[in-house]
Amino acid sequence: MASSTSPSLPLLPLLFLCFLSLSSKTHLAIAAETLSANQSLSGSQTIISKGGNFELGFFSPANTSNFYIAIWYSSKKVSKQTVVWVANRDRPLSSSSSSELRISEDGNLVLLDGSKNLFWSTNLTSPASNSTAAEILDTGNLVLRDGSDPASVLWQSIDHPTDTWLPGAKVGLNKVTKVSQILTSWRNSEDPGLGIYSLELDANGILDQRNLGLPDFQSDSPEGMLYFSEMSSNQSSQVKSNVSTGSQAKSMTSISSRD
Repeated sequence: MASSTSPSLPLLPLLFLCFLSLSSKTHLAIAAETLSANQSLSGSQTIISKGGNFELGFFSPANTSNFYIAIWYSSKKVSKQTVVWVANRDRPLSSSSSSELRISEDGNLVLLDGSKNLFWSTNLTSPASNSTAAEILDTGNLVLRDGSDPASVLWQSIDHPTDTWLPGAKVGLNKVTKVSQILTSWRNSEDPGLGIYSLELDANGILDQRNLGLPDFQSDSPEGMLYFSEMSSNQSSQVKSNVSTGSQAKSMTSISSRD
């Protein structure tokens, strides 16, 4: 008499583990430099710029249990993790494994904790399609693009700097909206929250350095060249002041790294 067979008990846990393994691999299948609407970033997952210069993911400072979404130089460029931008600098998360960075239904890039509480957002006021995608560039800039028009940039981290002035970034003041792009130091080496030192452009278009522990300086010369130390990566940088009076009536100052 034929008898039916069923998987033996020891085989069941093995099948279950295989299922988990496949699920895990599916979850980790994130495009190298982009985060699309159907993907999320959590735990130790990261996205890396196309040329491998920068990496975006969860970062936890030494001697703390706080977590932040940050951009840092990849190990290919700098052996010691060097953070250049932090999203939720004043709202740390207590866990990275249960938190996630993803595209919301309205197209914003959002950071949620395990209870789906909002900790940070690109905060686009005009609703966008959830076909938007976030991309980390080789310049260290995180951009949010419209999926239907990849050439358009809806939001970029370079417009919201933290403490590091990357090449091509700008410090400026929009005279219409009164919104400033300001560099602000960390509180200390273990806390990326807003510190007491800043570099900004005042209402007169003058570059104003405050409490940086360096000789104070101001520049109102449109073509003036300024040099100062202790910028990102402890490298000297070249600062060129320029003023534009376009439709947005902006007064900006830009930076480019010296060779």
